Amino acid sequence: MPHIILEIPQQFDITIAKKAIDYSQEFLADSLSTRLETFKSRIYRYNFSSVGGEDKLDLIHMQIKVLAGRKQQHLNNLALQLKNQLTKLFNTHINMLKHSLTLEIIELSPAYAN
Repeated sequence: MPHIILEIPQQFDITIAKKAIDYSQEFLADSLSTRLETFKSRIYRYNFSSVGGEDKLDLIHMQIKVLAGRKQQHLNNLALQLKNQLTKLFNTHINMLKHSLTLEIIELSPAYAN
């Protein structure tokens, strides 16, 4: 039951954000051997961000939470592959020179209750 949380600037086009969520769900369903219907995804808009102490770049951050038990190297590889694919997807819609994309995959707490 992966969770995908996408943080985007207030003015970011929601249809592009939804495409990123859809792509990520498909990618992870294949890569993590999980079912698409188990995903819990959401998008949060923020009012301010800074990168390196400056607000010239808009931050796009995706956090993916997965059940524990997968090898760390596998998660590292997935994070890098997905970030590269999302960069390509975003590049077709926005100027990525004005944005900073970050992505992390973390394990859900053992105390997680569904």
